[in-house]
Amino acid sequence: MKFLVMTDIHGNSSVLDKLDDEFKSCDAVLFGGDFADVIGKLPGEPVLEKLCSKHDEIYAVLGNHD
Repeated sequence: MKFLVMTDIHGNSSVLDKLDDEFKSCDAVLFGGDFADVIGKLPGEPVLEKLCSKHDEIYAVLGNHD
């Protein structure tokens, strides 16, 4: 089984597009938190929504900025 493991995107959802080949070749995605930029500045929902569109099997936890 192959996992794509990532963390600390901090609002930069454009980085997810650079990983399209990795999303296609993995069995599941593990995300260790920090979707949001900084507390109260840029919410994490847009990153989470884009991440969810990239793969069917995503396991994630919230980070200290979320």
